[in-house]
Amino acid sequence: MQFPWLHGEAGVSGVLCFYCMKSNLACGAHAVAKNTETAFVSSGFLNWKKAVEKFRTHEASHAHAAAVVYHLNAKAPITAQLSSYHRQQQVKARKNLLSICECIRYLARQGIALRGHEQGEGNLDQLLKLSARTNDDLKFWLHRNQDYTSPTVQNEILSLLANSITRAVCHDITTQDPVMFSLIVDGTKDITGIEQESICVRYVRQDLVPAEVFMGFYEATITTGQNIATIAKDVLIRLQLPIAFLRGQTYDGAANMAGVYNGAQAVIRREQPLAYYVHCVGHCVNLATEAALNESTVVRDAVSLVNELGALSSQSGKFKILFEGAASSLYDKAVRLRPLCPTRWTVRAKAMRHVLQQYESILQALEDMSATKGDSATRAGGLLSKYKQGSTLLALVMASDIMEVLETLNASLQSRQKTMSGMKAAIEHVLTSLDAKRNDAEYFNMLYKESVKQQAEFDLEVINSPRQRRQPRRYTGPAAAFHPTGAQQYFQLEYYKLIDTASSKLQDVVKQEGAKAYETLESCLLSGCVNETCHQYPELDIDVLRLQLAMFRRQFQYSTLDEAATAIRSMVPEVRQLFQQVEVLVRLLLVIPITSCEAERSFSSLRRLKTWLRNTMTQERLNSVATCNVHHEYIDAIDLKILVNTFVSSTERRQKLFGHF
Repeated sequence: MQFPWLHGEAGVSGVLCFYCMKSNLACGAHAVAKNTETAFVSSGFLNWKKAVEKFRTHEASHAHAAAVVYHLNAKAPITAQLSSYHRQQQVKARKNLLSICECIRYLARQGIALRGHEQGEGNLDQLLKLSARTNDDLKFWLHRNQDYTSPTVQNEILSLLANSITRAVCHDITTQDPVMFSLIVDGTKDITGIEQESICVRYVRQDLVPAEVFMGFYEATITTGQNIATIAKDVLIRLQLPIAFLRGQTYDGAANMAGVYNGAQAVIRREQPLAYYVHCVGHCVNLATEAALNESTVVRDAVSLVNELGALSSQSGKFKILFEGAASSLYDKAVRLRPLCPTRWTVRAKAMRHVLQQYESILQALEDMSATKGDSATRAGGLLSKYKQGSTLLALVMASDIMEVLETLNASLQSRQKTMSGMKAAIEHVLTSLDAKRNDAEYFNMLYKESVKQQAEFDLEVINSPRQRRQPRRYTGPAAAFHPTGAQQYFQLEYYKLIDTASSKLQDVVKQEGAKAYETLESCLLSGCVNETCHQYPELDIDVLRLQLAMFRRQFQYSTLDEAATAIRSMVPEVRQLFQQVEVLVRLLLVIPITSCEAERSFSSLRRLKTWLRNTMTQERLNSVATCNVHHEYIDAIDLKILVNTFVSSTERRQKLFGHF
């Protein structure tokens, strides 16, 4: 606009000069400048023929320039000045609150405690003081009586962060087409003895990659199957995940979870029959390992010696120093001896491998320790007598050989993306490997000869079979009871016991009901023939599925679920829509979990978060910090301005203090 100062006023027929009019009203025309034109001040300009010329003349006049200067230098009314100051204070307050939220998010994400033993000594207070060194506004804010860093405010902000994460996770689940998910539940006791149930959900993303997400810890006062099922259903209702879309459930094999009639899986299946139960394969392989080790008495006793040795090393500083000195003189460095843990799936083989690799230094350390005084010396003497037996060395070699295979299988199945078909293929490979060892007599002869060689090298007692007890005639009948002819034959039979027990337990894994239902559904995809199982699922249109499966099999070569998923994943959207029902079938196969590893991982977070120093943490705060600590990607994506607006809008006092972004 060429003349922005032109102004229209009610009751005046012409146009006025905004600056001259305001100056005249404030202090009178003569107080501003002489020769002020009344047409532009009060009466209104109407000479439109010479309008442009007059406008330019007025704009260049001394009176107009003086009026503009006066307007720029004039002070705003006191109310306007107060309003402007209040807005500036709100901006500073919002920035400070944003800094507090940033610090809380960082500490929660990293699993670091916010509070300290004394007020002002917590990690949050110290982190804010560190930030305040370069931020004067924040430094001034922290000296306020109410600086919004109290435990109550911390809990509220943590709850907002956790709720934002949970909403984002649920949005990812419910925006899949069609909606389907599976349930993973496992429980453990926290540091204060409270039973914590970890609830996790498995779903399939748009790119046909399964995802398993942690949804929170929930206190269980009673651990019956009915109560745990009630907790799980209540969580699904709160998360707005209808149980009608539940397609699988995976728990451990405890009676309260896996019971056929009153277990949690049975209670849920009565309400949703399509939620097939799968016994966690990680637990199954761990149980197979336990059963195999306990099948042979000599192997069981040898493994218990490894645990005793690890316990002695952990409890006796003197033995630890003696062992490290002996190992350093024989090897490059000492590898720590650890006790066995019955609940950790992949530590037994490593513990036994460390013992076998450092056998000579262990003998030397035990001998030195037994020469001292005290209870630890007595324990060391007892262990030394056992480790000097060649049969102990051979039993550990046998156990380690089998357990390495089983624990490798267990470790390979712990990924979030593993599927039932992949699990079956992995177990088949392991069974083939065990059968090869079982049928190859030379393989055990090699293990035996290697053990005899080490026995001579370490100057151990000769490998002998234990005294054989004569069997009662009611067991053997008139025939003579079988007895091994020597130590090699005896230990070979014990080795075969390990293999047979492990193989039998692994075969039971693929025979469970959930695995059979999965196999029936998978055969539909691989063979192209729609079976009765497909009719149970409401998301499958049988006629359309039959047509699309025939097209899919003609155009793509696949023999496994992964190959079929890869073919769909590589399609352009238009072609992918042609096989929409085939994709639904693939999603049904991918959504069924095979392990409860996601819940087990959350237990690791629980152990880091709720410690002896943080044992008074409430359940709500624990759930919030656990959610923030587990979901790094989601918490990093939170827009803190939106979160701060939610926090501020909860009370009128906060709205006056902080305003809105």
